[in-house]
Amino acid sequence: MGGNVTRLNRLDLKTDRITPYAGKNFSLLDSGVRSLFIDSNDRLWVGTSKGLYLFVHEADTFQSVDLDGKIKGEFISVITETSDHQLLIGTEHKGLYVCDLNLKLISHYAKTEGNASLPDNNISDIHEDSRKQLWVSTNYGGVSKVDLSTGTSVHYTTANSKLTTDNIRCLAEAAGTLFIGTFDGLYTIDLTDNQLKGCSNAALEKGTLSHFSIYSICVDNSGNVWVGTYSGGVNYFSKYNNRFVFHEPTNALNMLMGVYGAMACQPPHCLYIATEGGGLLDYHLESNTYQYYLYDTSSSQQYSRNIIKSVMQEKDYIWCGTTQGSIYRFDTRSKRFSLYYAFPLHQSTSVYSILRTQDNNLWLATSKPEVGLVKLTEDRKMQNRFELADSGRIWTPGSSRCLLELEKGVLLVGSRNNGLYKYDENKRECTVFSKNGKGANHLPADYVTSLVRTKSGQIWVGTFGGGLSLFDQEKGIVKYITKKEGLLDDEVCMVVEDRNGDLWMSTNSCISRYNPKTDEVYNYYMDNGIGAQEFSPHSGMLLPDGNICFSANNGFITFDPANLQINSFLPPLVLTTLAVNNRVVNPTGEGILQMVLDDTEKIELNYNQNNITIGYCALNYVCSDLNQYAYRLKGYDKDWNYVATVKKHTIPIWDLGNMCSR
Repeated sequence: MGGNVTRLNRLDLKTDRITPYAGKNFSLLDSGVRSLFIDSNDRLWVGTSKGLYLFVHEADTFQSVDLDGKIKGEFISVITETSDHQLLIGTEHKGLYVCDLNLKLISHYAKTEGNASLPDNNISDIHEDSRKQLWVSTNYGGVSKVDLSTGTSVHYTTANSKLTTDNIRCLAEAAGTLFIGTFDGLYTIDLTDNQLKGCSNAALEKGTLSHFSIYSICVDNSGNVWVGTYSGGVNYFSKYNNRFVFHEPTNALNMLMGVYGAMACQPPHCLYIATEGGGLLDYHLESNTYQYYLYDTSSSQQYSRNIIKSVMQEKDYIWCGTTQGSIYRFDTRSKRFSLYYAFPLHQSTSVYSILRTQDNNLWLATSKPEVGLVKLTEDRKMQNRFELADSGRIWTPGSSRCLLELEKGVLLVGSRNNGLYKYDENKRECTVFSKNGKGANHLPADYVTSLVRTKSGQIWVGTFGGGLSLFDQEKGIVKYITKKEGLLDDEVCMVVEDRNGDLWMSTNSCISRYNPKTDEVYNYYMDNGIGAQEFSPHSGMLLPDGNICFSANNGFITFDPANLQINSFLPPLVLTTLAVNNRVVNPTGEGILQMVLDDTEKIELNYNQNNITIGYCALNYVCSDLNQYAYRLKGYDKDWNYVATVKKHTIPIWDLGNMCSR
């Protein structure tokens, strides 16, 4: 049933028919319907602005209930029932009445002379929580916890709590938290200790509400919290949309930072991120504050002169490679840059990766093909041409992006266009793994974005366009993880191993998790609250606290892989529409559909009604565009037909006979 200010309507869910309860036969409801409740005996109670009524089903009428005159003509704002089957009646002027289901009055809570069991008589909502604690909110006296067994109550008001208003509109509970909707935003009470927490700026976990004045709160069957506001529409919070924390330093610093890229962490709290225009970003993991440092402060072209492409942490220094072919050292104590090396002008190139090898040399992966891989010795001598023993030819990997030392003198070099190289400096040998390679030398794509050695010693290669590959130092490429194996996207930007040995990948369209032990893949879509527009290549890391961080063009995200809940909620599926010969059929009580399709067990068709279309929908309102469907005609289809997001299917009848749609 549903009501408006002056009318009550009944919707028959089997026929979709609406019956209005208005006019002279139901004039008692004309004063305005304010609350509806169905008790454990399946009785309907209706609260109006002029009294309480009980629906008499057999007579299709309403009976007035006034508790021996105590609530006669009273504004009934809320009706509910406790788990102990006590009926609670909240009023606008006389507080809270507690009765048994036979309407015998048990107790009365109100603000009266000599009785201050409630701070206000204007009851707005009542909620019994999962711990069987009773909460009563009022329009002018805050919220109270009432103990019906002792008759005592504890009040939360502006005078003794973090509430900024005593005008409480609604209550609801989700995941052990009591949500309190007020005229001045949303507040919560942790039901483990009953401590009230303030929510600044009317915040709902992540982001802010569209309006501060809250009218209603609903928690659905999957645990989503829906908040209705005075003039900002409806907002919702889902735990599955708030697993990732998106950071936007641009807003906090009031400065354009460009693309966010490679990162390095100096334990325990400092995360340094390369930016394209804002120099080196310093994010404090504990205080959630930002600072940025420019290596070129003299130039009027600040953004073009402060582009950092690579970072490497070493003791108290952060090594930075720039787009001008220069290497800087940033002292984390003094917060100052010092120039370590600058390429000759004709060799100026972007430095995408910096690696310190066991022999104490620095190796650089650079963007310019003719420069490619660079070795910097301790005395700062540069080498970028490497002679091979077998042919005497000079080898260079071309434009390069990432580096990994396999053992002393042996490197893996990931290139931008030529695949993966294994270079043995001791033997002066080079092996290439590329898209054109055969057998164990085949790599699905030639753009290598990430090289990672796991705790177990495995080496994984992330590629843009070819997913993830397992590299064996003796055998070559021995395994592929692509869309065929479950990835949503083969454009891998970065690979990071978590504490449990799972591999996390940022890709063009999602974040993917791969378990090397079980070969299971799970994808987290961008619509799952990730917030990033486009992830940056070779940019991400495992933080000291176990969180993972990935950079993007518009900020960066952090998340705890151990606490990423998988949405196991299976939404109910309903059949929504039926079309016969391309014409929609509505339930009429006779004919093909006598009731709504979802309650119909069979349909009978004439000989010339030779095709039907059935519409269906999963009742999941959060990221509903991600719902995937499949159907099968029992007795006709041998296997399920997977139709992605399509929510209808057409069935030709002439050759099917008796069949059942599933």
